[in-house]
Amino acid sequence: ERRPPKAEVVGSTPPEDAFLQRCGAQSSMPDATNAHPGQGTSAPTNPMAIRDFQRMIHERYYATDSARGAAKTFLWFTEEVGELAHALAKLEKGTPDRANLEEEFADVLAWLTTLANIAGVDLEQAIHARRDDTLAGLVHHSDRGTQYVSMRYTTRLADAGIAPSVGSCGDAYDNALAESVMALFKTEVIRRQGPWRSLEAVEFATLAWVDWFNTRRLLGPIGDVPPAEFEAQYYAQAAVA
Repeated sequence: ERRPPKAEVVGSTPPEDAFLQRCGAQSSMPDATNAHPGQGTSAPTNPMAIRDFQRMIHERYYATDSARGAAKTFLWFTEEVGELAHALAKLEKGTPDRANLEEEFADVLAWLTTLANIAGVDLEQAIHARRDDTLAGLVHHSDRGTQYVSMRYTTRLADAGIAPSVGSCGDAYDNALAESVMALFKTEVIRRQGPWRSLEAVEFATLAWVDWFNTRRLLGPIGDVPPAEFEAQYYAQAAVA
């Protein structure tokens, strides 16, 4: 089996350092001129969304990738899949090389993304389209902040099948519930239980507060019962009717 030569970059930080820093990785690439992200040995501290990763690959390598073409790029992709197969074989034998395994998964992902760019396929949108569940009927409520009414934001909502909903100018009716709940959360948890030593502590406190709010807190406007109990009663009555 003939495999393309792999060049190792030494000295300065390779051009794909943004991705590698996210993965805590070293560089492994098919050649010095067509480098793609490779090895990772630790969990990412700043995860990258699929669409952002695809955009990064496109911005940095598309000119070269498109000139190479889909057929030749697919050969590179299959070569990386072969190397992943060797790494998985070690795993099956009980002698895994974790760093090499992560490297090969990253290589396969990078070259698959390259193929998607050449073919004009949005991977994130394709994944959403293949999901069994649907976002039909989901409404995103917000005020009229510039970030919520921007073209990029509203287009992203449309791509995901989410309907945007903004309040009229001068009021907060559309997101009043969210605003009031957040105010309660900040008053009852964030300010009262702080200072906070870590993000994890805030996350656990948030989960506990949300569970209490929905399942045990007695709310006067709905008859001094928890929201979960009120919701169950509503659907039980609706089923009988």
